[in-house]
Amino acid sequence: MQITTEEQDNGYAIVVRGSLAIDTVTRAKAPLLAALARADHIDLDLSGVERFDTAGLQLLLLLRREARGAGRRVRLIDVSAPVQATMRRCAAERWFDMDATRGDAARAEVAAP
Repeated sequence: MQITTEEQDNGYAIVVRGSLAIDTVTRAKAPLLAALARADHIDLDLSGVERFDTAGLQLLLLLRREARGAGRRVRLIDVSAPVQATMRRCAAERWFDMDATRGDAARAEVAAP
């Protein structure tokens, strides 16, 4: 698993590559929560996630809960097929703000009131 972080307007674009599953989520948790604590929003690019299970979903739900509790936002960008499949099996898509690509996310930011 690899996580890269890039600052953007009052937030971060974070790219996750590799596995976000039971054997890697503990390593992903701290950097993701730390970024959320320093930002108004996080755009989480999941296009490079090749393995994703319910432990990964639990981590995303934790991020969502922490963000909402602090008045912040987590948006999922370019969600890979393994992430989509797990979310579909768990009927979890409705719980997340998702955009197809970073470009879509940037256009949505500009269009927001």
